[in-house]
Order: sequence, then structure tokens, then C-alpha cells
Amino acid sequence: MLSVKELNQLEDVLRAAIKGQDHIISPVTAVLRRGELGLTVPNRPKGSFLFLGPTGTGKTEITKTFTKYIFEDVSKLIRFDMSEYQSKESLVSLIGDQSGWNGRLGEALLKSDACGVLLFDEMEKAHNDMMDIFLQMMDDARLTTGTGITHDLSQFYIVLTSNLGSDKLMNSKRLNFSTIENSVKSTLKQAGYRDEFTGRFSEILVFKMLDYDTMREIAELNIDLEFKRVEKLLSKRFGQLVTLEKTSEIIDLVVMEGTNVRLGARPIRNFVETTLQNSIVEKLLQDEIPSGKVISKGSKFEIQNKG
Repeated sequence: MLSVKELNQLEDVLRAAIKGQDHIISPVTAVLRRGELGLTVPNRPKGSFLFLGPTGTGKTEITKTFTKYIFEDVSKLIRFDMSEYQSKESLVSLIGDQSGWNGRLGEALLKSDACGVLLFDEMEKAHNDMMDIFLQMMDDARLTTGTGITHDLSQFYIVLTSNLGSDKLMNSKRLNFSTIENSVKSTLKQAGYRDEFTGRFSEILVFKMLDYDTMREIAELNIDLEFKRVEKLLSKRFGQLVTLEKTSEIIDLVVMEGTNVRLGARPIRNFVETTLQNSIVEKLLQDEIPSGKVISKGSKFEIQNKG
């Protein structure tokens, strides 16, 4: 369990990691604090969330962030892509059957030490029978797999994500956000999700589309994180201090090349890592220490060694 000091710092940690979604930070923090202080109703998960919004807006990222902070280990996040469970038959691979196979979820729970975070991405793509499984998990904090084993989920947080209503967010920029938010939430009922289901969540939160300035913040954050990681690695390798200097032009490049309408900010991290590492490889193959100002050259990074 987190200390009081750590619980007080939780909101700042989430706010630093998640850009452009200030409206969701406080409600997420409140649920997590109640869960960590043991105030959750008995026989319920520590907290449950339904995150709505387009791809690449921070739904998975905030889940990873609070998992790492609370459990000090991001591997405590057990993640499933529900597009893989669209048929009734495919659910067997998730929850097992009487042959003795526990299913992917059952096997993960057996290895979990009975605590962690369960993340189910794109819940709307799952077979309808999955709704009954979700209800069991959120209402009773338990899951009975096909083998008959019942797992206690009372020390888990449960997160579901969905892209339902994303078109409303992408096509209604002139409306105020509260109107759009209500419209997005209304798509749950239109899609056939009963109040019995949606009423089980601790919070249902809608993530905004990210504007250019927010994309730039996310790009800079990812650049800083990768620079720090690589500087440490290279300093150790060469036995001397290696530093990389960020420039405004590479932030612009990352926003231009590392984002798109369909995936939002999701590709940014991979673009930063790949582009920086490629520029380091070039220097290493020239038998040079890659240290200095990093500029853009076309769609690449280039390291200008200190003279």
C-alpha cells in the first residue's frame, strides 16, 4: 500500500505523465486513493474505470503510469486486446474450459500474486458474452474460469477502454467539451450497454482529442525520457559524461512525423526511440562519441558533436 506521502504525490505524477487530459486526473486519482486506503466496498475491485476516446489520447498510458506507481512494477498490468475475442469460441482462449486449460486470463491471474491491474482494450469488439464476465468481475470481484477455479479480484483495479463515440470527438470541435462528453457517453446506451453494466464502474471518463500544443508537450516529454536513458547508457559505455542537447526543431519533427489523425500520439514514442537510436548508430559506426546538439535533417535526427 502507498504511504500517505506517496498518495499525496499521486495526482502530480499522473499530471506530469498525461498531457492534455487535465479533467480526468482528479477523478482517477480519487478512485486510486480510495482503493489504496482500503475504503472500497468489500467484495469489489479496488476501483474500475471505463475510458472512452480516440486511439492515442492517453487511455492506456495513464493505466501504465498508475500501475507502475502503485505496484512499482509495470508487469503488474495484465492487458488484453478484446478484438481477439469477437467470437464465442475465442472466449475459451481467454477464460479456459473443462479440459484443464485456464485460458490466458486465468493463467495470468495464477501468476499475479492476487493483485495488479486488468486492462481490457476496445471492449466494444468483444463477444456479447464477455459482458457477463465483466459484470462478475466488477460486481463480485471474482472470476470463475472454465476449469472451475475462482479467482479473487478484490486487490485489482479493472480498466476497460473503448473507441465508441470517437467520431463525435473528432467531428464536433466547435461544441463545448461537456456537450461532447455527454454525447459520447450516450453512445454506450445506443450500442446496447445496459445501465446494469455501466453503473458498475467507479468512473466513466472521456478523453479529449489532442491539439497541436499538447502533441508538442508529449513529443518533448518522450524526447526527454529517451535522451536521459541513452545518456546514461552511453556515459557508462564510454566512461565519461555523454550529453545530448534537445533543439526546438526536433520537437517539431517528432510532431510532424510521429503523430497522425488515426493513432493520435501513440506513434511518438517509437518514432523518437528509432530516430534517436539511428543517429547514435551513425556516430558509433564513424567511431565517434555521440554527444552534442541534436538537430533535424530531413526526417532524421543528426547529432552535432561538440567541437
